[in-house]
Amino acid sequence: MDEILQRAGLNNLKQNFERENITPDIISKLSQKDFLELGLSSRAKMMELRIMCCHYSDIILEHNDKFIIPKETLESLLEINFKIKDISEMFNLSESTLYRQMRAYNLSKQNFSLVSDHDLDTTVLSITKEFPNCGEVLLMQLLSQRSLKVQRYRLRESLHRINEPGIQERRQGRLSRRVYSVESANRLWHIDTNHKLIRWKFVIAGGVDGFSRLITFLRCLDNNRAPTLLECFKQSVVRYGLPNRVRSDKGMENTLIADYMIQQRGVDLENAWDNHRIRTVHRSPMQMFTASVMNETVQVEQIHNDTSNDNDVPGETIDGVHLLGLDIQLNPISMVQLNENCPKNWISEDYGIDIYRQAVEILQHQ
Repeated sequence: MDEILQRAGLNNLKQNFERENITPDIISKLSQKDFLELGLSSRAKMMELRIMCCHYSDIILEHNDKFIIPKETLESLLEINFKIKDISEMFNLSESTLYRQMRAYNLSKQNFSLVSDHDLDTTVLSITKEFPNCGEVLLMQLLSQRSLKVQRYRLRESLHRINEPGIQERRQGRLSRRVYSVESANRLWHIDTNHKLIRWKFVIAGGVDGFSRLITFLRCLDNNRAPTLLECFKQSVVRYGLPNRVRSDKGMENTLIADYMIQQRGVDLENAWDNHRIRTVHRSPMQMFTASVMNETVQVEQIHNDTSNDNDVPGETIDGVHLLGLDIQLNPISMVQLNENCPKNWISEDYGIDIYRQAVEILQHQ
């Protein structure tokens, strides 16, 4: 064992292996936890040590007994449209093993109904008359209730044959993307994480500037913890500067970033009910409300005709906004200072608050 440890560059662990009486023939039986207790933390060294000791092992590996799923069970699960992935997870099998048993039983998920295009069009037409706004997914479920299972492309072609205008109408009825506007760079950053690769323990964390669409950071991480995301955020702040505001979802991984922004910028809370992820950018509450208002328009004359004496709606409409005049006597010096420090072409960067403060300061010192 000493010679193997020396070749692996693990001379510092000889005493630990001798104390636990570790021999080359039992190295392959040790788990990662056992190696950690022996003082070995590198996974690469663990694998190297296992490979070097496999020739010393006296264990004869035998094939495990086959795990056989009864044909009736597998057939019933396929009939109720269970996915192969779900069945494999249910029985703790790999998908390749499940496919191998399906071939042995001569089973397949591609058992489609033998129906002609004419009969399919007739059935689809009767369903669309009852459900005029149904799409392909709902239509497939309704066909399955009638014991019909067809390919997706055949269903799509059938819809185009019987109801081409309806497809075009539904396509035009999609919610349009609202106009997105940010005043300037570093005014607002959007941060989010993507977990599509979490099966392999990959987490994609990213941030984007709302004005320039510049990707401030994009990292592939092995965890979704708040300290990790805070470190990514701070690195981007060093490179691009601190943003004025940050928008994210309510995930716990963003809590430290929120604390950091409150410490740096103070409390500036806004209504975030309209916040939504990038993948649902055209389905925010505000966009759905705007689309419904545009689809259900009501004329002003109709509103006026609907009013009655029992309503609280006033009979006359007031056009415009009436502003009260300010009875303030300004001396010539204040007028000059206002014209110089608050010009008419001054573009505010804070919704007019900066202009107001400057004017108040001038008036207070007159």
